[in-house]
Amino acid sequence: MLLGPSLQREPYEQRLLGDSNFTALTRRVVREISSDRVTLCGLDSGIESEVEADLVILETGGVPRRDLYDDLVVLGVEAHLAGDALASRDLQHAFASGRRVGEAV
Repeated sequence: MLLGPSLQREPYEQRLLGDSNFTALTRRVVREISSDRVTLCGLDSGIESEVEADLVILETGGVPRRDLYDDLVVLGVEAHLAGDALASRDLQHAFASGRRVGEAV
């Protein structure tokens, strides 16, 4: 994440964490995403849990990953690429591309 050194991380973090509908869940692997919930597995504990969600944003670091997108397309599910799935980029650009995709849906 390149926002830390540029001092831009804090405003983004405050904005997200200040929203009562936002929950940051870290160090988890996404096992399944359905229309209203997500199944997660803790990286440290190995414990699976389900969370109600109508929107999921994955921040996976700087390595572009589009395997979930490809799997969804094969299943015939409408999917859109954003953030690092398009190309490795910093958090500011990932948010912007995610917003553009969200507004287009």
